[in-house]
Amino acid sequence: MRQIKKPSSESFHVVRYGDNLVGVFVLGTRVIYPMEVKIQAIQMRLAGIPRRQVMDQLGIRNMTQLKTWMKWYVNSIV
Repeated sequence: MRQIKKPSSESFHVVRYGDNLVGVFVLGTRVIYPMEVKIQAIQMRLAGIPRRQVMDQLGIRNMTQLKTWMKWYVNSIV
């Protein structure tokens, strides 16, 4: 029988990006980023800003997520 994980105390939180209050919702290990964060991350990468710096500034937890957004941009999905 599988055990169901209980959400941690940080299951729901809001992170401040610059002067804007933007919601980043965490459900277990899944994070949902607003479209504004995704677009800003793509613009920063296109401007030549290193991945790690983009992730630190925008609070992106996973480098694979940033790569996925760049693929969406290249394929004209975003």
